[in-house]
Amino acid sequence: MKNLYDSITEHFPEFDFEKRDFAWADFFTAGDFAQFITQKIRKNEPIEKYLHFIEDLLFEAGNDENKKNLVQSGIFKSLQNICSEAELSKIEQQLFPLSRQCWTKMNSDFEELLNNCEICLCKMPESRPSDFCFSLFDGSVFVDFAKKDGLIYLLRISFDGFGCYSVPGDSNPLSKERSKSFLKIVRGGMKDKTELLGLIKTALKINRPLLDADEPLKKYKLLDNANFHFILCRDKFDVASIEKITELELRTNPELYAGLLECFMDMNWPVAKVALGKMIFDDKKVVPYLKAVLASGDDEWIYFVKENVLPLMSMKIKKTLKTVEK
Repeated sequence: MKNLYDSITEHFPEFDFEKRDFAWADFFTAGDFAQFITQKIRKNEPIEKYLHFIEDLLFEAGNDENKKNLVQSGIFKSLQNICSEAELSKIEQQLFPLSRQCWTKMNSDFEELLNNCEICLCKMPESRPSDFCFSLFDGSVFVDFAKKDGLIYLLRISFDGFGCYSVPGDSNPLSKERSKSFLKIVRGGMKDKTELLGLIKTALKINRPLLDADEPLKKYKLLDNANFHFILCRDKFDVASIEKITELELRTNPELYAGLLECFMDMNWPVAKVALGKMIFDDKKVVPYLKAVLASGDDEWIYFVKENVLPLMSMKIKKTLKTVEK
């Protein structure tokens, strides 16, 4: 197999991406070729000839695993990271036999990766400040946290192929108890990684409306199996889930405030009035979750919370938020 860039341009002179000249250049070119194919799909142009080219690459690779991996990890994985479900379906329907085998193996490897998530504590550059940064899924995902007043706050999360998603202001923190568990695990040498992953998932789940990263979170199954029973409405009509929340649960699991406050993104939703009836207006544990909404940048959500929730809060909480009614 010759240099991948030369092979592509020999067949497709219209491929006008940058040519690179270093050891791993072929993998960057493979990613560029995936973008090239995606552009054709989005212009409603046929892609059969490009998929035929990929099939030829796999045929020429024979039993060379490195060359086959260039297609699987370089081209196909990039396509999966870039394309929508509909676009991936269009590609999958047109794959040739060797390509289909490679595609299937990639999906199988990805499922295995998800089922055996390895978590590593790592250090990021100063341009990405945090108190704790974790690498998940062999470096496909990085998630950053900060420690503030004894609580653990999510800062940002980045995904291969999707980019970085940051919380616009203060995030919804883990509860005091779960923050203690988080710190104990990290400071104790990361021995209980299953519990730690559950805590990371909990932080992501309660900050879901602030992150706006549903597609990558779902792809990596990071909204599943949080380590406590988190009742969150499935949609604006899911009154039943909100009605199940008890005062004891709310005081024990203050993260539930994140779910209740999400219901106020539109006060016309059926869940909004029910959620308002579940709020505890003198519970100081609600403060960081209210702060997260007020810093979210979502003008409508902020308006609804200021008009409907804050006026009912105790004077002490209002002072803490610096939103005392005039």
